[in-house]
Amino acid sequence: MHSAIQNFQKETTPTRIFYNDKGTPYGFVYDDSFLKFEQKKDRLGIFNYRAHAVDEELFEELIRMGVRIIILDERDGKAFRIWKTSTQKLEAAPRRRLAGVKRIIIELSKCELLSGDPEPWYLARKAAA
Repeated sequence: MHSAIQNFQKETTPTRIFYNDKGTPYGFVYDDSFLKFEQKKDRLGIFNYRAHAVDEELFEELIRMGVRIIILDERDGKAFRIWKTSTQKLEAAPRRRLAGVKRIIIELSKCELLSGDPEPWYLARKAAA
């Protein structure tokens, strides 16, 4: 977990916590923001390892809760990256059925990198924009 996220979580109480099937928390709602933990190794190969995904059902629940901002705290070995996007952008994002579950694709090239070392593809994409 990135130290800035760790400090934030110490000072702020989430309004909702989401758990995976093993009982481990993977996402937290804070007012209008959703913080989700990811690992670089779990990026989607069908998107050239430059995307993550969120279950469509979870996304719809977040919208109903008033979430507008999605923050991904992504671990890459001992390094971290913090990505930011909005639910508004994700409403138009591609959808795929992965492992039998309909998911919304979070393309990292369309996210804002808030912290961490940018990868070469990300720098090239930003330079071209």
